[in-house]
Amino acid sequence: MKFTFDRIEGVLLIDFTGCNPCGDPDAENRPRSDPHTRNGLIMDATPKRKIRDYLKSEGHDLYIDRGACLETVNSKAAASVGCGDIFENTEDEDEETEASEAEEDDSPKPKKKTKKTTKTTKKVKATPDTSKLVFDELAKRYIDFRLFGGTVPRLIGSGRGPIQFSVGETIDPITILRVTQTRVAVATEEEAKEQSGANRGMGSRWYIPYGLYRFHWYLSPSDAMRTKMTEADYVLFLKAMLHMFDNDRASGRVRSCVRLAYEFRHHEDSQDGLSGERLLETIRVVRKDKTKEARSFNDYEIRTPKFVLHNTGFTVRNLLPEVETDEETDDDPVAAE
Repeated sequence: MKFTFDRIEGVLLIDFTGCNPCGDPDAENRPRSDPHTRNGLIMDATPKRKIRDYLKSEGHDLYIDRGACLETVNSKAAASVGCGDIFENTEDEDEETEASEAEEDDSPKPKKKTKKTTKTTKKVKATPDTSKLVFDELAKRYIDFRLFGGTVPRLIGSGRGPIQFSVGETIDPITILRVTQTRVAVATEEEAKEQSGANRGMGSRWYIPYGLYRFHWYLSPSDAMRTKMTEADYVLFLKAMLHMFDNDRASGRVRSCVRLAYEFRHHEDSQDGLSGERLLETIRVVRKDKTKEARSFNDYEIRTPKFVLHNTGFTVRNLLPEVETDEETDDDPVAAE
């Protein structure tokens, strides 16, 4: 597959209201943040997981699936192309060794023959050709392998995928809150006995009132050629990225929304003189009133330089056009109420 553009890059804005966007399991699930700037953080694996879940809901098979065992997945794919021995292990036979039988006194210690099991593993080494066969089979089977790649032990070569995300970071520092909750049930019978049947419990959860997170994403055509990613796959990726939260509501993360997505397609042999990061940074997100904290996306404005919108070296596309609203009021007083 060959794209008609040199490379693709994008800016993605996602906001979260009254929820925990990305808890840290090493810190009691506290929302992640930069200790120096207090800006909120979301790891790059998070949007990939949401995109994968959306693609699965659309009927696509996944390589990195929930509950999957990659060793089994890799073995099946390798076996289907006649390379299953790469992931098979064999063990050496038992060996007889001599050991001294310990005695409590100082009498001579007789030698005794014992059996010692030696479990050394023999592996069939992959070659560049067999590795390519397995990589190609995984790419053929799984759309997320074509999009994001995957590390496959024992194979030669890179499993790097064409699409990569940056770590998401909020435009402004976030306020992190923790609230205590009560519940009218207990988890175990032991707790019920301790409370003599009262069966009440306490818990807590972390959340942020609001945070607007910015991601950058990148697509490499050379890596896309290696995973055999197609333009159709890219269209599915965009759809999944824009709708990744549609079927992902949870009690701790209800209000989440993709607010903005810009795509930059660089034309072949263009001399625009802008590197990826320099170009993406021209899309500025500015808080309208800097005297108060932002509490919604409407508290920000997006500024895009004219030279970016009219540059001939690349094509800019707004993947989420603004929704038109009817601001006219109803003259019917009853309906207006």
